[in-house]
Amino acid sequence: HLPGSPGLRDIMRATGHMDWVNAVYSMGDFVFSASVDRTIRRWHIASLLSEQGAPSGQWVDRGNAHGVLYDVFAWGHNKEGALGNGIADTSEVPVPIIALQGVIVSEIACGAGTEEHHSVALTEHGRVYSWGSGRSGQLGHGDVTSLVLPRILESLDGHVVSRVSCGSAHTVAVGTAGTVWSWGWGHFGQLGHGAPSVNFSTPERVAALEGITVARVACGSAHTTVSTDTGQVYTWGW
Repeated sequence: HLPGSPGLRDIMRATGHMDWVNAVYSMGDFVFSASVDRTIRRWHIASLLSEQGAPSGQWVDRGNAHGVLYDVFAWGHNKEGALGNGIADTSEVPVPIIALQGVIVSEIACGAGTEEHHSVALTEHGRVYSWGSGRSGQLGHGDVTSLVLPRILESLDGHVVSRVSCGSAHTVAVGTAGTVWSWGWGHFGQLGHGAPSVNFSTPERVAALEGITVARVACGSAHTTVSTDTGQVYTWGW
């Protein structure tokens, strides 16, 4: 247990980890990862950035008691650019996503498909970046191209997004006004558009939720669940 930090169990609960995914926590000058075998590893942020050739001064510590890490780090399997660092090599240590430096990221969501891996980042200003596998349209850029670097989701320009979540190969976003968009793999109806077996390569508003203010979203492999501002829960897919 780290002084002034959540315990291993708290870290895992907060990140909703799966059995092969590390959880991450930053404190001061360090980034920590926790795995299911209860092993905690620690890396010095400045050293990680230096080893990866990142410019100095590209990360921010706001001076809070626990520190706030604004850079985004990724590690693990790098199929189809899932790590977003511009190369295809798998990494056993956190590597900074250089393309997101200078961008204040408030939320990260990772897809967990067995064949397709993608990631989404939400910024403090409600903009969305996506990268990794795009074979089912889950990146939302209007095609099925995979990306090794994060690209901003221009189709949501003009909207402020407050929540994002990823399934195996689909993505769902919630706007500050409670609007829900979904895109990607729709084989089991997990997009909520009433069209099973249809994929969407750009965000599509979920019409069935019109007039309902959605507050949160969570995606499973092939299903989606949202909760409203009044505590109601809606779910669809497989």
